[in-house]
Amino acid sequence: MDTYMEQAVESLVAELDSEDESTPLGRRGRGANGSVDELHDTQTPETEPDTDQDVNAAVLDEGLNSTLGVPPFLPRTSSHSAAPVLRHAGSVDCVYDMDKQGPHDEKNPTPQAIPPPSHVDTGVIGELHVLVMVGLPARGKTHMARKLMQYLSFFHGAVVRLFNVGNYRRNMLGPSHTNDFFDPKNAENDKLRQECAHEAMRDMISFLFQKGGDANGHTLEQKSEDSGRIGIYDATNTTKARRKWITEMLRGLPVKLIFIESVCTDEEIIKKNIWDAKVNLPDYARMGKQEAYNDFKRRIAHYESVYEPMDEDELSWIKLINTGRRIEINNVHGFLPIRMLQFLTNIHATRRSIYLSRHGQSEYNAQNKIGGDSNITEQGRAYA
Repeated sequence: MDTYMEQAVESLVAELDSEDESTPLGRRGRGANGSVDELHDTQTPETEPDTDQDVNAAVLDEGLNSTLGVPPFLPRTSSHSAAPVLRHAGSVDCVYDMDKQGPHDEKNPTPQAIPPPSHVDTGVIGELHVLVMVGLPARGKTHMARKLMQYLSFFHGAVVRLFNVGNYRRNMLGPSHTNDFFDPKNAENDKLRQECAHEAMRDMISFLFQKGGDANGHTLEQKSEDSGRIGIYDATNTTKARRKWITEMLRGLPVKLIFIESVCTDEEIIKKNIWDAKVNLPDYARMGKQEAYNDFKRRIAHYESVYEPMDEDELSWIKLINTGRRIEINNVHGFLPIRMLQFLTNIHATRRSIYLSRHGQSEYNAQNKIGGDSNITEQGRAYA
């Protein structure tokens, strides 16, 4: 950089020296070290005005700026400094780096010229996730899975699809199955349910690695270049053997596997879930509400007889206890999993209604005035 600067200065001085020495600009002098010291007029002060030196300096300064392509700098005040230090009006000394085309601080010689990518807030681009719901029936698994699907699709631009094994069972074997079908001691029915689980798993794997849009072929608007795909495997998955089978089915695939278990010991919440959602399932289309409730309670008992809560240290899982009153996590890492954890801690396992109401009657309301911030009347207090 020093050599380049000196060559530019010498080139300009040589050009100026080639001019007629009789011009008012006069001859330029050099110091002992070969650098430009200052501008000396060849005439004596008696015959040449002092203003010529200012004109001379201005020409040299303008020539340097034109040659280097930099904004105007004040002329050098040091006569023998060899370093290409330029002083800008009202600023501190800085070194002009010709390679980077701009002044930079010596303490930060290589500033970042390329801005960070716009997708830094979306995690690893194109990553595949599999979320496996775990828990006894009527614990809000499907409700949470649907809410999670909406959240990941809308806020993170991911392509998400829910694979509910119960729907596969109804499509493959018919819609009506009483609690006896879920008895773990019935080997034949257990085999049929396993086939339904296999079919849902195959479809989920195909979805994760297909190209294009969603399950219907629609291209979704994504938040970044490739927001990834997420398959949600919705079933009870209450035994370690079933969870091991899921792990083996996905082994070797470039997916991040996370189990989400919903645990509920509050009988009131369970009862509400059954009445709100389960008694209206297609399985009970030909049953009365109370009969359907009793049958579903017996179905839960079948699952409870083989239920094994998640405690596998080698797996990644999130456990929500009593609708988020207590949360346990194990081996959960990454941008999107942490975002999912934050979302799950703020949703409920059942549907809830939110009521919005205006304030009661205000003093301005009673006076037919619009706007303002008046107090409420006695009638308004009674309404509140």
